[in-house]
Amino acid sequence: DNGGTDFDPCYVHTDCETGVEWVDEGRNGGGQGWYCSDGQTVDCSQDGACDACQITPNCTAGATWDQDKWMCASASAQSDNGGTDFDPCYVHTDCET
Repeated sequence: DNGGTDFDPCYVHTDCETGVEWVDEGRNGGGQGWYCSDGQTVDCSQDGACDACQITPNCTAGATWDQDKWMCASASAQSDNGGTDFDPCYVHTDCET
């Protein structure tokens, strides 16, 4: 039981310096999800190409970097998830916004 916590798909390349944004149409076949706001596409199947993330659905506060992954900027979304399983999420390392 994962407590009902699910996470959005995320395809953010490493070295993204412009922040992340939700994209309804997806980019480069990546599908709907979170992407670096610089418009670059990425193949997250390559090791080290993307950052990890745990952004909850309907995150209207935007995403923020939390030490080792992208998370919803909402304080309630950042609470302990009780060991839930996570959807793949790819946000590049060193994304500072």
